[in-house]
Amino acid sequence: MFPSNGNIKAVKQGEVFHPLVSIWSSSIKDRLCQSLMAEQLSVMKFISTVRTEWIPANQISDKPATVFQNINKPL
Repeated sequence: MFPSNGNIKAVKQGEVFHPLVSIWSSSIKDRLCQSLMAEQLSVMKFISTVRTEWIPANQISDKPATVFQNINKPL
C-alpha cells in the first residue's frame, strides 16, 4: 500500500482534502515529533512539508460523498 514516492498517502475528494484519512510512513516520525514539540499542530501545514500522495476518494469507495461527509457540518 505504501509507495516509494510519498511519506504520506491521504484522501482527496474533488478539491476537498481529508488529511486525517491517511497512512503515514514511520520514516517521518522524528519530523512529526519535532513539529509537535514546537506546538506546530496543523496537520495540513505538516503534510505540506513532506512528500504526500493524494488519492482520489473514488478509489477508496464507490460512494465517496457519503463516506467522506463531514458529520460535524450538517448539510
